[in-house]
Amino acid sequence: MNSYYPEFYSRGNYNVSRYVRIAIDHFLRAHQTMSEHFSDPFFFVEEAHEIEESILICEVFSAFAVEAFLNDYISATLLDEENELFDKLSPISKMHLISKALFHETMNQSSDLVCKLQELFKKRNRTVHSYSFDATHLDYMRGMTEEEFRDYEEWIEANKDEWEESMYQRLLGFRNDLLEQVSSGYDCLRTIYLLAELFDEKDQHAKALIRTFDSAIGMDIYTKAEGDYVVDKDSKYYKLMRNLKKKAPNSYKRQYGALYRHKD
Repeated sequence: MNSYYPEFYSRGNYNVSRYVRIAIDHFLRAHQTMSEHFSDPFFFVEEAHEIEESILICEVFSAFAVEAFLNDYISATLLDEENELFDKLSPISKMHLISKALFHETMNQSSDLVCKLQELFKKRNRTVHSYSFDATHLDYMRGMTEEEFRDYEEWIEANKDEWEESMYQRLLGFRNDLLEQVSSGYDCLRTIYLLAELFDEKDQHAKALIRTFDSAIGMDIYTKAEGDYVVDKDSKYYKLMRNLKKKAPNSYKRQYGALYRHKD
């Protein structure tokens, strides 16, 4: 295996592990809420904003972590203190630069990692470059006239069972939309893991998994027993890392499938 990243090296402003920790903590917060209240879709009407905000933070900080990792790697191996030469490149272009200049390979554009990177930065860009739109014409913004509301109340009274079933199905759909968002957060963390795994495969001194995940949550996976530190297999961080390490297919639905097998 080749070596590119300096073996004994200290760098300032290395924020990757900090961003990873923020992304992980917010993902786990959303995941725990879904796990604890999955059987009560009414719960998510009130708590949806907290789940959505947690996953939004997870997505954005996952993107921050990836770009910070690539910037650090290029600086440490190719262009230290000449950031302006690569700063404007997209993350995918930075991957191309590293692959060509150091690994002497052409990146496979259809690889799982590249596809996940592209999706991650689409999510990040949708958030960072958010635009409003004209919603005046939408029915839910227009509301009902007084006559329409009276007709609606009469219909509900005459079709109460049908209305209740319709509302419940809407709640289930709403909850499943939130589950898809939590799944998106998991994919973001999986992207970071796959990236670090690739760099450890290509560069024996990269220590990417250690410098990202272990630096972020390493001590939280251990507990002190009889004066010594041992792995705490009940730790939420240990369980997450165990799943991220599994080979593909590695979707959120597969790893946390109990959520989806619940009978409503």
